[in-house]
Amino acid sequence: MKFRIDRDSFADAVTWTARNSTATDNLHAVAWNGSLFVAVGGSPDDFTSATVLTSPDGATWTPRDPVSARCLFALVWNGAQWMAVGGSGAQLTSADGLTWKLGNTGSGVAQRGLWWNGATFIAVGQFGTILTSADGDMWADRSSVAVTGGHDLFGIAGDGSQSVVVGAKGTLLGSTAIDASSWTRRSSAIANASIAFTFSGLYFSAIARWAACSCG
Repeated sequence: MKFRIDRDSFADAVTWTARNSTATDNLHAVAWNGSLFVAVGGSPDDFTSATVLTSPDGATWTPRDPVSARCLFALVWNGAQWMAVGGSGAQLTSADGLTWKLGNTGSGVAQRGLWWNGATFIAVGQFGTILTSADGDMWADRSSVAVTGGHDLFGIAGDGSQSVVVGAKGTLLGSTAIDASSWTRRSSAIANASIAFTFSGLYFSAIARWAACSCG
């Protein structure tokens, strides 16, 4: 059975049309850079291998060579290049979304969330891992058990003035540093794991198991 990518056909995000991605692997993230959709994922065990798909319109998808990367969980476009991160520190970069270069964040654990704050790539993942890079080549470890509690981190977003991370057991972290070198633990008022996170332009929204919340 092939997995599908659903695309909203209208601006209100109420009516959706099923699209065939042609992939049989799990798909974990999708992004748009103004001319191309890129979707990433990987094998059902969420570890062994990666999947990369591209589409100019969200309807027709083409597989791309993931160059032996582990399963990918997060994706971002910074205006000049695509970056995806995933299992065992896996990292892929691409200028056009079609041809990808294999890299590594230097971490041995899975990175579940990725963000570009305008100057810095920020990757977050298992065991409270927080990694930063200005160029996608050299990474710095910003992890702090005192701040994260060692909980898994799943999502990250920003509003231009701060970066915010969500994770297991209601973990909520914030950083106003442009290099994301320092983080502060915040209260989320929920005890469940937040597994998806975004900023709408007005509000941050987190989707958790059995709960959802937003804050402005």
